[in-house]
Amino acid sequence: MPHSHLTTEAASARLRADLRALMHDTEQLLKETASHSGEHAERLRARLKAALAAARQACHSLEAKAVAAAKSAAEVVRAHPYQSLGLAFGAGLLLGVLLRRK
Repeated sequence: MPHSHLTTEAASARLRADLRALMHDTEQLLKETASHSGEHAERLRARLKAALAAARQACHSLEAKAVAAAKSAAEVVRAHPYQSLGLAFGAGLLLGVLLRRK
C-alpha cells in the first residue's frame, strides 16, 4: 500500500508540474500573439485564456487536495502513533529484505 501512495503522490506532483508548464507556455503564447489582429486571432486568444484559467483552477484544486491529504495523514499519525511507527518499521524492513535479495 505505501508504494501506491508514493506513486499517486509522484503522479500528482508530475501533473502539477505539467499544469504549471502549460500555464507558462500559454501565457507566453498570449504575449507573443498580442500584436496579431483579426477575428481568428481574437478567438484563439479567448480560447487560450479560457484554457489558462481552467489550468490554473485545476492546479489550485490539486494543491488544495495535496494539502488536505497531508493534513489527514498527519492526523492519522497523531491519532495512532505506535501503529504508524510499526507500519513504517515493517515497510522499511520488508523493503530492506527485498533489496538485499537482489
